Amino acid sequence: MAERVPAALRRVVAETCTPVRPLAAPARRATALVPWALLLGVVVLAVWGLRADYNQVGVWRLWGASTVQMVLAIAIASAAIVESVPGRLRSVTRTRQSTRAAGRQHQHQRQPKTSA
Repeated sequence: MAERVPAALRRVVAETCTPVRPLAAPARRATALVPWALLLGVVVLAVWGLRADYNQVGVWRLWGASTVQMVLAIAIASAAIVESVPGRLRSVTRTRQSTRAAGRQHQHQRQPKTSA
């Protein structure tokens, strides 16, 4: 069963439709997160300050875990940005299936028709 859209709704949508700006590439949108992440790091440092034992801890233990967390957070957010656009990322299985289907259709069209 096909769902019918009321004519009045169609008219309103058609009258109010305006072009939209296309989304930037996922890499560009993810790159926009980096300044926010750095700003958040500076704010956290300003509010809470350094640990009292930062001299004994060492640079890697002091900043390493925070850096790894920030990089992982940006990577996860980047993956979410890519996934948020339907059809942007196709699975390998789906790509293979559509390729095989297109190949079968092409072979079927090339076969000569025989009359019985």
